[in-house]
Amino acid sequence: MIYSETQMSTGNYRIFVILLATQLLFLWAIYRGFAGPFTFLIMLGVAGIIAFIMTANFELASYLFIISFMFDQDLTSSMRVRVADLIAALLVLSFFLKVVITREIKIKRTRLDMIILVFLGTLGLSLFNAKSLAFGAINYLRHIELFLVMYALFHCLSVGVFKKLLYLFLVIVSANALLSNIIFISAGGGFRSFGAAGNAFTDMIVPASFIAYVFSFFETSRRKRVLLLLMVMNLVFALFATGTRGAMFSWIIGFVLTNLALLLHGGVSKQRLSVLGLVFPVILGFIALQFGYETSHGVMSPYKGFVDTVDFRLALWYLALKSFLAHPILGIGLNQFMHIEEVFPSVKFSAIYPYIKGLDAHSVVLNFAANTGVLGLTLLIVFFFKILKLARLSYKKTKWTIHAKYTLAIALVLSYIVFSSFYAGLWFWSLNGFEFMFFLAMMLRFHAGTDTGV
Repeated sequence: MIYSETQMSTGNYRIFVILLATQLLFLWAIYRGFAGPFTFLIMLGVAGIIAFIMTANFELASYLFIISFMFDQDLTSSMRVRVADLIAALLVLSFFLKVVITREIKIKRTRLDMIILVFLGTLGLSLFNAKSLAFGAINYLRHIELFLVMYALFHCLSVGVFKKLLYLFLVIVSANALLSNIIFISAGGGFRSFGAAGNAFTDMIVPASFIAYVFSFFETSRRKRVLLLLMVMNLVFALFATGTRGAMFSWIIGFVLTNLALLLHGGVSKQRLSVLGLVFPVILGFIALQFGYETSHGVMSPYKGFVDTVDFRLALWYLALKSFLAHPILGIGLNQFMHIEEVFPSVKFSAIYPYIKGLDAHSVVLNFAANTGVLGLTLLIVFFFKILKLARLSYKKTKWTIHAKYTLAIALVLSYIVFSSFYAGLWFWSLNGFEFMFFLAMMLRFHAGTDTGV
């Protein structure tokens, strides 16, 4: 059996919703300072029951996993643990039980297995250069967690469930975009709005807009097609409201690639493609003129006056290259760049040090170059190349089937993740790391599913 089709009864779903609402009530009580030790114990009991239900039903847990992308708040003050991390742990536990205990699932090889193993091995080797071993080890475990989540989703979910999850992703991202836009417009603009999802939301808007845009060209229902295009418009507005220049730049590149891919796909109205290919950039420009909002942002430094965040990014890139050249083989150690002052103490005397302290390189590629050297960087590039190759093969195999719009959209999203990694991205960390693994698992499932007739 490749994937689980375990379903919950309507009654059990209702019980779960009641338990979840109770848990949220207790969390609110603790946050407001109304709770004592007894309340905390009850909350733990309810959480245990919820965890048991989710572990027993992988599909339900996967829906909640996608919804958790909208909650960027840390659950503890000492370390970055979010709701998504807890659900991810339950997904991996459920996967382990299905493989080892119940034997419902047999491990299926993928074309990424070898590169992932070698990649993780190299990340582990880089820890020998780490100044802060504990900091690097935690990050190493985080990478392992991400890939385990990918394998769990790939093995336990069918193509049909992945399609539902993709639509759920579109709905929750669009709902948060609408909230963000309402806040932004009601305040008259002039600030960065992320809705309820935090900074990670930016890297969800771009993929969601490409997916909705691609789906609109495959939709035969006029009403649904209009709805999808309104969704794209909502997302484009929300992207502007975030004021994230890197994401806007990525959207422009991705939008051009998306239109080219649709043109090459065939069977698409060239007239509609030409019109929409001009409409959305014009809308983005109109929004910018209407609100007069400049996305340039920075801080006031007592030494240099106003310093734009572009200067911070360039400084981080310079330090990443400097770290790579100083430790070219295995780098300075996994996740050590965020403590760059331990590697290069002179950084502390820089005027912008207070503003870049504790930051990564703001480039996935440069981050791996600095932390893991040429070995890690090479494997990262090979990993990206294999992902794009597999995504292209999946699309080609399903080009003239009902799966085409999904495989094309996923291929474009993975392309966006790859090219944005050269100048931005947190695709191996935080909620965006889980987002990456979700799309990667979906691509692998479509690739394997079309072979087996799933």
